[in-house]
Amino acid sequence: MAKFSYASYLFLVLLVFSTVEAKRELESDGSKRCGITLDPNGCNLSTCKEQCFKEYNGNGECSSNNTGKFKCVCFYNCSPVGPN
Repeated sequence: MAKFSYASYLFLVLLVFSTVEAKRELESDGSKRCGITLDPNGCNLSTCKEQCFKEYNGNGECSSNNTGKFKCVCFYNCSPVGPN
């Protein structure tokens, strides 16, 4: 059986995290913004923007992933903004 080095384990962990769909929350001015990866395998900007707008009423962006390729990420309001 082959021995695994620390680099092998690190690569495996990075691979797992890069393939899991990520959801993030950002706060600014009291409103919450969420981000979700729509396509981790590639990004066409116009398709990404359209899909994000239709599904989440948000803004789709192409973002670089750990492998040097791009992924489609959608940022949207995940909670209503309270009264000012």
